[in-house]
Amino acid sequence: RLHTVSFRHFFPESPKIFVCDQAKGISELVRHMATVKLRKVHWRDELPYMVGGSVKWQERPDGEEPLLEVSGYLRGRPLCANNLAHLSHLGTFQIHSINGPPDPCPVHRQGNDMEGLGELLDAADEQAEPLTWVKDVDPMANEQTWPTDEELGPAPGDGVGGDSDEDDVPMAIPYENDDAVSTKSRKSIYTEIQTQIDSLMATDIRRLENMTEEEREAERKHYEAQRRQNLGLAGEDREFPDEVDAPWNIPARQRFLRYRGLASMRTSKWDPYENLPPDYARIFQFQNIKTTQKRAWMAFDDMPVPPDRYITIALKGVPRAQFDASYATLKARNGFVTLSGLRKHEHKWSVMHYNLQFSKQYSQPVKSKESVLMHVGFRIMRCNPIYSEPSMKADKHKLMRYYHPEDKFAVASCFAPISYAPMPVLMFKTPELDAPTADLVAYGNVMGADPNRVILKKVVLTGSPYRIHKKQTVVRFMFYNEKDVNWFKPVELFTKLGQSGRIKTPIGTHGYMKCQMSGTLRAEDTICMALYKRVFPKWTTIPCSWLPEVEGKFRVPSLEDHGPVQEDLEDSLTPSMSAVQ
Repeated sequence: RLHTVSFRHFFPESPKIFVCDQAKGISELVRHMATVKLRKVHWRDELPYMVGGSVKWQERPDGEEPLLEVSGYLRGRPLCANNLAHLSHLGTFQIHSINGPPDPCPVHRQGNDMEGLGELLDAADEQAEPLTWVKDVDPMANEQTWPTDEELGPAPGDGVGGDSDEDDVPMAIPYENDDAVSTKSRKSIYTEIQTQIDSLMATDIRRLENMTEEEREAERKHYEAQRRQNLGLAGEDREFPDEVDAPWNIPARQRFLRYRGLASMRTSKWDPYENLPPDYARIFQFQNIKTTQKRAWMAFDDMPVPPDRYITIALKGVPRAQFDASYATLKARNGFVTLSGLRKHEHKWSVMHYNLQFSKQYSQPVKSKESVLMHVGFRIMRCNPIYSEPSMKADKHKLMRYYHPEDKFAVASCFAPISYAPMPVLMFKTPELDAPTADLVAYGNVMGADPNRVILKKVVLTGSPYRIHKKQTVVRFMFYNEKDVNWFKPVELFTKLGQSGRIKTPIGTHGYMKCQMSGTLRAEDTICMALYKRVFPKWTTIPCSWLPEVEGKFRVPSLEDHGPVQEDLEDSLTPSMSAVQ
């Protein structure tokens, strides 16, 4: 009884525990096993699958490639020879034929049940599913165009340049309160405040002009060290994961060229077909994934080989020497071969998304684009997914640089073979590429294939208030030259204490700027600017296979290697092409 209580404490999910040290306990266990009902695994019942009880080679005449015959009991759904078959840990192959040999363990040993079981049940024809997994793309076949002078010129009203007199004209501020002050008195008050701020600016500009580069760098480092000391490095990473510092030695308009400002993360529009990477030309996209999945399920009802019978499936295209070596190792480990049928289009590749929940057995954060091992149904692959927030009703999703255990839920995205929901997903982390053990990081299910899912990387540039006069303030340490201030002038500002504002004009040539806020700013507040860019997964996914020849087919380099580097293109653009919309 003491051991039973201990087992129930450590294994609370176990329905019942039997003590089999006596004959009474053994009889209770046998009686329970005879009456218990197995739980249905719904995702597995939607697929044809079987455990290979017998694996052998079939020689073919005229020197043709031999066939691999896998025999076992078909479970789940019906099967057709035109479908593709997947061998777990080995790869996906085409079916040559399906035969019905005599059942080695028949339920009824008398009568005429054994007649006709050796017949050919189905054979592949010209409608067989091909092994095509990506589209053939010629990177040099794209149309080569060059932008015109009008397209290279500055956009109207982009606020770039700073030479026009219109930059100094104050805009209408929607934050002014409607009180009884007359228009004339407002103008006089505004002129007085402007004169006071300009006098302070003149003193600061003279001081900045007399400072050396070493003194400016020392002042910037002192400000950053003081901010980190107040919050702490760990607290800063967890509480403000999006904050970055603009580089002082590289212009911010080049460092953040592909970023843009959004008025609202929820309501602003973002074209999902804008600036797609070259690898998107390889993958497949569904017009309606739910309709395609429904048709794939309905196709199983008309297949000629019914489940719950003993069959032999002949596979073609399996490398014999490599398979024999892997199968010998598998048998030495008391393993077995698992065969599953693929539905239509499931061998093709697209951008797959998986709903994940962090496992309680793992306590370390996982970085985006870090190599993990992904088990999706019967298939296994190694990939570098990116993680995003699981916002179901939004059309834009924020990138998660790290998948922390405190986040619990996330969506992993990567280039992978198409899988229809429902399908379970297990994500493992291995210390090395060929490590024999792995740690369970997260688990979940398939969300679907959607290349148009917009994942945005957010960065927040921060600055410190230097001079404050009611609703106007001078901000420093956000930028370090005048051109960067003019470049990001259209982007709206906000503070950590809930205020909003805008950039009015740069001050001097070292990145100081005059800003108009919605209310009186506090000295301990921080001015922020949010910028966004769309990110895409990397073409690094490789299906795991013990057969080097099969795995080598998927080691295709990314198409981005054939073109110029993106950072080189950004440096070559002119400053007149604003990155802000």
